[in-house]
Order: sequence, then C-alpha cells, then structure tokens
Amino acid sequence: MCGIAGIVKLDGSTADLKQFSHAMNTIRHRGPDDEGAVIIETPTGRFEERGGKDTLPQLELTKLQAPTDLKVDLIMANRRLAIIDLTPSGHQPQHNEDHNIWLVFNGEVYNFRELREELTAAGHRFSSNTDTEVVIHGYEEWGIERLLSKMIGMWGFALWDQCRRKLYLVRDRFGIKPLYYHTDNAMLIFGSEIKFIRTLFKTKINEKRVSEFLWFLPYDPKETFFEDVNQVLPSHYMELDLSSKKIEEMKYWDIKDVNRSYRDLEDYEAAIKEFYDHLERSVKYHMISDVPVGTCLSGGLDSSTIVCLAQKLLVEGKISEKGLTGVKRLKTFSSIPKEERISEAFYIECVVNESGVEGYSVTPTLEDFLRDFEKILLIHDEPFQNPSVYMQFRVMELAKKNGVKVLLDGQGADELLGGYHSYLKLYIKDLMKESPIKFLKEGFKIRDIAMPLMWRYVRNKIGLRKSFMREILKVKSQRSPRTNNKSFTDVLRYDLLQGGLLELLKYEDINSMAFSIESRVPFLYHPLAEYLFKQPMSLRIKDGWTKFVLREAMKGILPEEVRLRRSKLGFPAPDVEWAKRLIQENPSWCMSLMKYSEGYVNSEGFLKLCRRIVTMGWQEDVLLFWRIIILSKWLALFRGEDQ
Repeated sequence: MCGIAGIVKLDGSTADLKQFSHAMNTIRHRGPDDEGAVIIETPTGRFEERGGKDTLPQLELTKLQAPTDLKVDLIMANRRLAIIDLTPSGHQPQHNEDHNIWLVFNGEVYNFRELREELTAAGHRFSSNTDTEVVIHGYEEWGIERLLSKMIGMWGFALWDQCRRKLYLVRDRFGIKPLYYHTDNAMLIFGSEIKFIRTLFKTKINEKRVSEFLWFLPYDPKETFFEDVNQVLPSHYMELDLSSKKIEEMKYWDIKDVNRSYRDLEDYEAAIKEFYDHLERSVKYHMISDVPVGTCLSGGLDSSTIVCLAQKLLVEGKISEKGLTGVKRLKTFSSIPKEERISEAFYIECVVNESGVEGYSVTPTLEDFLRDFEKILLIHDEPFQNPSVYMQFRVMELAKKNGVKVLLDGQGADELLGGYHSYLKLYIKDLMKESPIKFLKEGFKIRDIAMPLMWRYVRNKIGLRKSFMREILKVKSQRSPRTNNKSFTDVLRYDLLQGGLLELLKYEDINSMAFSIESRVPFLYHPLAEYLFKQPMSLRIKDGWTKFVLREAMKGILPEEVRLRRSKLGFPAPDVEWAKRLIQENPSWCMSLMKYSEGYVNSEGFLKLCRRIVTMGWQEDVLLFWRIIILSKWLALFRGEDQ
C-alpha cells in the first residue's frame, strides 16, 4: 500500500516541481519506506525519473524539485509502504520495457501470482515480484476493462499510456482505497488524500455537504466537504484523453444478479458451506504479505470471525507467507473503554482465550481525545461523525507500537449480511408484503433487538426529532431519496457500493495510514458479495438471527458466547458519558467552540440540546452534539488555515 499523487497540466503550462514536491510531503505517512516520481513531457514522451529524501539511496535518483529542461505537463508520484517484495525492485512509479506505460499504485492485487503465471505464459517477462508490475503487463495484454475484471483486491491507481495519450484513474470495486481528484480547464490533480490536493489549489467549503452531515442525510458519494474536490467512485475509472482534453467516467463492475425474495432454501447446509469456502479463500488472500500481519478485534461477530478464522488457518499450516514465518499466534488489537455500558472486554477475552491469539488493548479516555482532537481532524481532512473514529485511531497506534504493518478488520460484513439493527424495519416491511405468516413468525423472534428501536422510530415518524432539530440547526433539511419504495436488498446493495460503507472505509484508511499500516477487509471480497446477492434474504436473517449464514458457518470456530450474541457495538466510544462530562465540566469550551459553526447552528438551540443530553441522555441527541462539536473544530482549523 502507498500514497499516490499526480498532476496533468491541460492549458499548455508547465508543472511546478517545487510546489508538487512540497505537496508530496503532506502524505509521507502513507509511505515512509521509499518515494519516487516521473516527470513527463507528454507531447514528445521524454521523461525523467526523480526521487526525494526517502528514496532508496541505491537508486541514485535526482531530487524531484531539481531543474529540468523538459516542459513537464505530467507528474506521477508515489510514497511507498513496502508490503510485497521489499527490495528496490518494488520502487514506484513502475513502467514497462519501452517506458511508455507508467503506473503509480496504492493497494494490493491478491491474485497477482495467478495473473503473473498467466502473463508469463503469454510471453511477458517480469523484473520484480510485485503486484504493481502485474498490473502494467496485464494492461498491455488485456486492456483496462479486462484487466480489472481479472483483478481481486483493493486499489486506487493511476496509469499513463504514452502511445494512446490517455491517463486512467481507477478505484477498486468497493472503494476500500481512496482516490480524490480536482479538475478544471487548467489541470487535473489526483491523490490518495485530500490534503495533497488542497496544497495545490485554494478550496471552499461544500455547504451542501455540511447540511447533509448535520441532518444525518445520505450524501452524493462523489462529493467531499470541499467544492471541486471529488472522489472516483467505487467500481469506476476515469479516462483522460490528453489529445482532446476529454474526461469520461466508466463503471467496470456491478452486482447485477440480485435476489430479493425471502423464500427458504432447499439446502441450507450447501449454501452455508459455499459461503464458508468463499470467506476462507478471502482470508487466505488477505494474509498474503512479506511483513507482519495482525488483526483488529472489537469483540463483535465480524472481527471475531476474521481473528478466529485467520488463527485457525495459521495453526493448520494453510498460510505460508514471509510475513508470518515462525508465527504461531496472531497479534490482535482492541479498544476497551472504562465505561461498562459499552465495554466488549468479556467477548474480547473469550476470543483471545479460545483462539490462542496474542491480545493487546488500549483504553482511550476523554482527556486523550481532547489532547488528540486537532491532530486527528487534520489527519482526516474532513469532519468525522463521532468519537468512535478516535477509538479506531488508537487501535491502529497500538498495532504500530507492536510492530505490525498489515491489519485485518471486519468492515463490510454488516452491509453484506444486513447486520445493522436499523435494517430491521426494512426487513419487517418486506416480510409484510411477501408473507404475513412469515412476518408474524420472524417479527416475534426479533422482538428483543427490534423493540429498543421502536421509540426512536416513533419519535422520528411523528416529527418530534425533526422539529427539535429545526430549533438547533439553521441550515435546512433536504428529503432523502435513498430508501423510498426500495426493498431491503436494494438498500443493502446501495449501502455496500455507494452508501455509508464508503465513509467507514475512509475512516479505516486514514486511521491506519496515519501510522503507516495497511488495513485489509476480507469480507469485501467480490466473489463473496456476488454469491450472497444471488441468494434469498433468508440466508441473511432467519429464525430471529441476523447474519444467519455467518453464525452457522462459524460453528466450532467462534466461541459460542460471540457466535450467539445479540448485541452489537463495534469499536464504540463512550459518547454519552463524554458528552455529559464536557457539558457539565466545561460548558464554556463547548459554547466557544460552537461559535465557529454559528452559520449552521443556533446557539440557543445548542444550549437546549446540551441541557436535554444531561437530563435525558437520548442517543440521537448525543450524536447531533458530537457532529456539531466536530464540525465546529474542523471549521476553526479550516478558517485558521485560510487566514
């Protein structure tokens, strides 16, 4: 995994090498092991390879900012985090033998060994053991569309084809790896993080996105909190034809075969086995590494599944990777808050003891959060939703301190398997339409997890929450089109490919890369997703159990206490307790910070919100409080930057 960046001048001007080199320093954390760039005069194809202070000395490259006689209109650059092939052969940008195809790549192609064999048989020759070189030769052999159809993994990459004068910006199927861009008449800038792009041109706040954030509304997945800074969508690539200056966006993958029925399967056992086989294959792929591998462990069903399955494969000798040579016990990393209400310590201990892994944990406090508040906002570039992002941040920090460079996590399982309790209302709605008998039967069985949601649902339905929010927020709400007349299956598909998962994957990437760690998510394995969406919904929720197929597949592998647990938390922060403490112990800090968002928030309404949190402690009020506080701090930093 790496950080990639680049600029294409579209107006005939020459790129500023010093300015670009300075911008590259903002993403050093993404790849401290090596750095490289290629500067190209595209009308002639002349190029120079350049380096920087972190470039491997044996490569003997001139510094990027040094003068050149080239009229440079294209720069492609990379900060390398070495995971596969740790030798200088893994240096990027990489190129083909003729130096007319250049690539900067962030991510992993897990099936690169199989693709390499296929390409070698077709006559291609390789000079490294990297997956990056496989992408170059795959493009030469198959073209962009067929290459992408063959790749398994996660990526954000840029490929320049000098002969066709085309630049491709490509993002993986689920958006696991980020890829941002800005384009205007003068230039196209792209990078793995927004901060790189913002260093090269002046940005403005995206007011629409701020409104959506405060009103808890779905947002346009292409947009960011900055105007004119967008992201390449999952399963898409952008093609810039430099001859015509035309930019097109193409979708190269989708989940098209979707089963919306709730019928019972004739053979659940066979379906469960096929699910398990896909998941096991994915975990094997995700453990390919030449550096140490560990796992996140929240104590929930998803991360515990990855931990127990990975440890099982390791013990059985089914993993033979350089990064795991001699390793008998995987290291796991957890966040365990002091507050008993949200502590997952019992479940984490069950997994650690039963699987035999080596467990590590951290206990973040409110004082820690306030100490790191500014730092984490600067790292993330955009406001995040609540302090649970900080809990994950500290888990990544803990992994770094313990020498792990690759971390597996359980992200994506909820969207694949319908695991969020908030999905239950859609599930019940669908059942009512399809089968009243099944509706009564299943509704009774899920009553224990559905009932706590009812009061919140009633308040929203009769407008109590929205009317109160109007007293607090100055910006207007917009109607959300996401779930109108859509089935549960359609909402899952949307959330998986363009919805809330994108935000969670962004947090995962930013938090891990802040500590130069590659985070991997085995549930987001496209053959597994394609298989699940072909199955009826009864494989996901059945007999009152969410994630039915996962629970059944993990019998004998997961501790029963975890496999059969009904509650769901993740890496939770004590957001209620921390909010009450801030309001009661430091109200002046809350109010002074809120002033930075006074264009969006009514101060009297915010005071009323604070009083209600102290007296009532409703979760939805607390969530709004944190969004206001986090947005306010972000605005303070953003405006300070402008000044």
